[in-house]
This record gives sequence, structure tokens and C-alpha cells, in this order.
Amino acid sequence: MTLGDGDGRVDIEAIRQFLYHEAHLLDSWQLEEWLALFADELTYWIPVRHACTDPDLEVQHAYDDRQRLGERVERLGGRHAFAQQPRSRLSRIIANVSVLEHRADDIVVRSTFLLSELRRGVTDQWAGTLVHRLRPAAEGQPYRIATKKVLLLASEEPIDNLTFLL
Repeated sequence: MTLGDGDGRVDIEAIRQFLYHEAHLLDSWQLEEWLALFADELTYWIPVRHACTDPDLEVQHAYDDRQRLGERVERLGGRHAFAQQPRSRLSRIIANVSVLEHRADDIVVRSTFLLSELRRGVTDQWAGTLVHRLRPAAEGQPYRIATKKVLLLASEEPIDNLTFLL
């Protein structure tokens, strides 16, 4: 199914497959490959309040640029991520994918997710909304992620261990 008019069509199925691929990389801890999905200029953002419009004015669960997200991936991939010993087993469902905006140079996509995390015999559920700003890519991928904003359903509740990537 394609959306849009004229030459600016959006292939919603290609977007879904891209988001499913991203989820698979995260669930299987292929973090370097996941990081490669991002544009050079990126924002990875998990606000505490959904209504937050300026991350510089409020506390965030995460607000990363390329360098900070790379450091996070490196730490989680190494032996010094003590909060991830043993490593969480993750399984997520991506659903309700819809295009919010479409311009020639980017597409804003909203989806919902349900993530199950099993660690040390305890299963936790994480749910929320994802907002991706995708840019067309040239080198073998359909898109690059310019922005990923994670709106956790329970973002304002106490969070014990958010030491994996959403």
C-alpha cells in the first residue's frame, strides 16, 4: 500500500518492514547493526513527560546524539554493563504504523510497541508509542533514522532498570 500523491509516494509496507527489522536488531542485541540504521545527525529521545517539547528544559530518561548513543551501545555491548548481567531477553511487537508527515526529504511515522523483558526470572512489560523521523537512504537500506522518540506509557512512574535500548 502506498500513500501520498504525485511522485511523492510512501510505501507503508516498506516502512513497516524497516521498523520490524529495527525491533529484531534490538531484541537480538545486534546493537552495532542497530546503530548503523541511524543518520549521522541523530536524536534518540525518551522524555519523562509526553508533553515535553524542549528536552533542554526538563529531565529526560534519555536524550542522545550520535556520540552519546554510540557510547551507550559500546557500554551495553561490553562486559561493564553490570545492570545487564545477565542480559535481558527481549521480545517486542510493533503495531499501528501510520505516517504523520511526508516530505521529499523525510517521513514522520508513529507506531505502538509492546516489549516483554525477561531478566533474572522476572518478566516486565514496557508499552508506548514510537515516533520515527526517517530519511531516504542510498546504501542498501530504504531509510535512515534521524529521530527516534520513545513515549513510554509509564514514563512518569518509577522505573527500576532501563538499561537496554527501546
